[in-house]
Amino acid sequence: MKNYGISLLLTSICFFVLLVNSAQAGDSHGSLFVAIEGFANSKGYAMIAVYDSEQAYKEGSPKTAMAKVEVTDQKAEVIFNDLKYGTYAVAIFHDQNANGKMDTNFLGIPNESYGHSNNVRGAFGPPSFDKAKIELGSMEKQIKIKLGK
Repeated sequence: MKNYGISLLLTSICFFVLLVNSAQAGDSHGSLFVAIEGFANSKGYAMIAVYDSEQAYKEGSPKTAMAKVEVTDQKAEVIFNDLKYGTYAVAIFHDQNANGKMDTNFLGIPNESYGHSNNVRGAFGPPSFDKAKIELGSMEKQIKIKLGK
């Protein structure tokens, strides 16, 4: 009888530890709310990409999450749900003509406005992942990105 009581106690403790660990693991995801302003007009879409690594950010793929959002009153908003806690960079461009790509001039300079998390700009090309990175470490994070050329 004594062994049964000890076994029951150990089983209860193990079950409790597993229950606590699974509850904590469920909390390791959050939502990223992105508010975008600075659109030249309300034509077309905001094309938003979220990257979870420097390599993906530099290469433009694979994206952790993507969204295509209509621009209304020269603003746009998007929520990315169920992102794992971690480090991300967000890149956005205003696809005014809805062709699905960033239009550039003959020198490769963008014709459409764009922006990155932390509102950082690159001197020649996009800013580094390190400068654009944000930390998602809670159930909800809100960022605001202002577009420019």
